[in-house]
Amino acid sequence: TTSPWAKLSVNSFGGTQPQFVIASSTGSGATTTSFMVNNFGYVGVGTTTPTGNFVVNGTNGQTLFQVASSTNQGVLLIDTNGRVGIGTSSPSEKLEIAGVLRTTGRLQVTGKDIPAVRGGFELAYAPNGDGGNGWGSIEVYAPGTLEPRAWAQVSKDFRVYTGVSAVTENFRIDSDGNVGMGTTTVTTRLGVQGNALIPGDLTTANFVATGTLR
Repeated sequence: TTSPWAKLSVNSFGGTQPQFVIASSTGSGATTTSFMVNNFGYVGVGTTTPTGNFVVNGTNGQTLFQVASSTNQGVLLIDTNGRVGIGTSSPSEKLEIAGVLRTTGRLQVTGKDIPAVRGGFELAYAPNGDGGNGWGSIEVYAPGTLEPRAWAQVSKDFRVYTGVSAVTENFRIDSDGNVGMGTTTVTTRLGVQGNALIPGDLTTANFVATGTLR
C-alpha cells in the first residue's frame, strides 16, 4: 500500500497468498510456519490452514493457549488435549478448576446429550426479590423428560419434592429441626402423615396415641 494507516499496514492484492507469515527454516531448506495471517484474515498459530478467525495447533505436547499473571502463575490454560484448567497448569479432565466456582445462573450437569435423553441434575439459586424466597435447589432429571423428577429446596427449611407436572412435597426439616413426612406443618420432632412401618424396636419415654394402633 502507498497509504499506510498504522505503523505497519499490509494490504492483500487478492489471490491465495497469505498476508503475513513468520517462519523458520533449516539448512536443508525446510520451512516451519509459526504464525500467519491468510488471505481471508484468519490467524493461524502452528498451522498454515486456519479455518477460523484464530486457530492454534499445538505440537510436541505444547500448551495450546495460556493466560498467566505477572508472576507467571497460570490463570487459564488449554493443554494439547483440549483440557481447560483454571487456576491449575495440569488439568486432568475436560474442565478443572482449582478454587471456588461461582455462578449467578443455573449449573446443569447431564449425560452426553441433553437431560431429555440422558438425565442429569441441576443446581439453582433464587435470591430474595427474584422469584423466590432466597432458596437454592438440587433438581434431578430422569431420561426422557426435561422436567425434574425429584428436587430438594433449601430456604429456611430443607424440603424434598417428587413429581413432574404435579409436584408433591415428601419430606422436610424445618428451621427448628423438626422432621415432617407427608405433611407441611410440623409441630413435633417427627411428624408423619400416613402409615408408618417400623420393623424393629421402638423405644420412647412417653407415648401418646390419637388414632388406631395396629
